[in-house]
Amino acid sequence: MPSAEPETKPRNTTTTTTTTTVPVILTEMAAVTSSDLDKEITVKGIISQVRRYDSGHALVTLTDSTGELPVYIRRETEVDLLALTVGEEYEVSGKVQKHEGKVELAPISSNAFRLTDGYDFEQVVVESVIDGDTVRVLIDNKPVTLRFIGVDTPEKPLNGLPAEYYADQATVFTSRLLKGKTVYLEKDNSDTDRYDRLLRYVWLHIPNEITPATLASTNLSAVLIKNGYGEFIEVGDDNKYATQFELWEQQAKNSKIGMWSGN
Repeated sequence: MPSAEPETKPRNTTTTTTTTTVPVILTEMAAVTSSDLDKEITVKGIISQVRRYDSGHALVTLTDSTGELPVYIRRETEVDLLALTVGEEYEVSGKVQKHEGKVELAPISSNAFRLTDGYDFEQVVVESVIDGDTVRVLIDNKPVTLRFIGVDTPEKPLNGLPAEYYADQATVFTSRLLKGKTVYLEKDNSDTDRYDRLLRYVWLHIPNEITPATLASTNLSAVLIKNGYGEFIEVGDDNKYATQFELWEQQAKNSKIGMWSGN
């Protein structure tokens, strides 16, 4: 029998309809404090307890080497509670909140829990570069058009329209980094776009851990945005790194670098 939820102060169980972004900032449990309230973070730890309530909500205790953090799951998020395994390690994303004086994490999407069984990358070779955010890669020795997730670079001349400012520079930059090189692809939620182009993040090498530092130096979408060769774009629910990309775009704008130098 599921345990009855303790009679404490009522929680706000209003369904959240805001689009979820999952910033990949791996935070230690002990580092999560009241100063982080309402921030979206990602932590990594082992589930030590799952407590389900008659209300349909659940309380998960997540533990790492620095301490533990309660994760309060509202039924409206539709997290699959039966799939959560005590003793397994997960990356968990959500918004920091406070209940009865205690800091906790509140998932805001059904895919907030991800088993940390290693990052899933596909190794390919870049055959050619079409423009700053689109390339052709070889998969099973066949050329496939691939569009980078999360970034939009200035357009080259198309259908009689002139090239946008900084289009040539973005294309040259991507060519120098990728043409003929082995790269590593990471999927978000979508597989292809409406033009049937493969949608992936492109990594220059496989990071040991995904942090803001490794994202900035080896994820090509991030590199393009940080250096002013492209702007952040969010399409559908492909938003794994959206928070960090948006921050770097604003920094590039403020510094007036690359495509922002003409504004």
